[in-house]
This record gives sequence, C-alpha cells and structure tokens, in this order.
Amino acid sequence: MTRRIIALTAALFLFAACSSAAPTPVPSSVPSSSVVAAFAAAGLEATSPTPMTTADFGLAPRLTTDGTHFLLPSLCATCGGRVLSFTNVADLHTTKAYYDSLGAQGTTYFSWTFANEGKLVLVQINGELPQAQAAKYGAVVSGL
Repeated sequence: MTRRIIALTAALFLFAACSSAAPTPVPSSVPSSSVVAAFAAAGLEATSPTPMTTADFGLAPRLTTDGTHFLLPSLCATCGGRVLSFTNVADLHTTKAYYDSLGAQGTTYFSWTFANEGKLVLVQINGELPQAQAAKYGAVVSGL
C-alpha cells in the first residue's frame, strides 16, 4: 500500500511538472511620461508635463511608482490630468476606485479615469473635458 501511495504521489508531481498550461502574463509598467508622449503623438492636448510631487496627489493614495501631471489649457489655465504608473494591479484598482468615488459624490469632483491593467497605468482627467474628447485619451491608454 505504501508503495502505491509513493508511486501515485510521484506520478502527480511528474504530471504537474509537465503541464502545458501557459504562464499568466505579468503586467509591466509603462513610465507615465511615455503615456503623455503617446497623447501628444496622437494629436491630443497634454501640455506642460511635469513629474508629480507628493503635494500633487492631494488626498489620493500615493501607491504609484511615478506620476506625471499635464495641462489642458483649452479647458482652463489649471485644468489637466494625471498619468500614474503602478507596480501591481491592486494599487491601480485602489487609486482608480478613489477617483471614481469622488465623482460619485457630485459633479464638482467628477473626473474621467482610464486604466490599462496590462501596462499598470491609470489616467485621471478633468471631468469638464467633453466625453467624446475624453474617449480619445482612453483609446490611447487602451492601445499602449
């Protein structure tokens, strides 16, 4: 009986080692400045990109590896957006949920958010940007 248990255990380990299941792809983060450059390459407004400081995050969770703030002068002198890069999907989800929950509190706090989980990138843009224009930024984020 013991020999059968040992043989069965060995066979299970052998089958597990020979499994042909493809490994789950690991997301890789895209630098936030590269996303802003992709906006510009797509002909979208994203001027005066600057690296984000702690003050730029306000009350948002500071879970990113880097962030870049950019302006949308066609809306107003201080209107703009943020591009945030992460090291894991959970932090991306936490930050996206934060920005989305602000919008649920009222239109004053609404902003557009676009995430690319495979590239670990989140973009948050001023909610005054018309939906059709905001969707163009979302398309760039999706195509990274």
